[in-house]
Amino acid sequence: MMKKARKTPSLVVLVGALTLVVTVAFSQKPTKVLSGNLAGFLSGVPYVEYQQNISDASAWALRGLYWGYSSEGWDATAIGTGGSYRGFINPTAPGGAYWGGGLDAFFISAKYLGEEGSAFVFGPKLEFGYRFLLGAKKNFTISIGLELGYYIGKLEILGSELKFGGVAAGVPVTIGFAW
Repeated sequence: MMKKARKTPSLVVLVGALTLVVTVAFSQKPTKVLSGNLAGFLSGVPYVEYQQNISDASAWALRGLYWGYSSEGWDATAIGTGGSYRGFINPTAPGGAYWGGGLDAFFISAKYLGEEGSAFVFGPKLEFGYRFLLGAKKNFTISIGLELGYYIGKLEILGSELKFGGVAAGVPVTIGFAW
């Protein structure tokens, strides 16, 4: 019986500490955002992103990227990562109007008429957008933006070297959670 009595205070302290940490984290202004590109999920080019404030006027972001393509004998899949720096027009990070620049890198695996090839593609990008912080504690986020990138890479398939890249534009619409 003595062992049960000792475990109970430890459990109470653990639950109390966890409650305190969660309460403090959610009662302060959000500084982190985890979001997914809803437009990307609908169009086959989804990504998940984590953003962390540097200050009220800036943030950095990391994202995981994926896309798949299939058409007229082509099957291609890309998986990659990217990062960005964002400056906020007003010091309201993680919400409000932002501008930024970043770099994305992909590994692409492709199949054309039965032959397979792969490539590494990377490139810089510019981004502009607005993130709304919603809810009583400003923990729900919706953002819309414009991205413009230039990707560089080569894919060798069927004995030919194809340039894989060029200008790419996107209109990300993300939903997420801020804390």
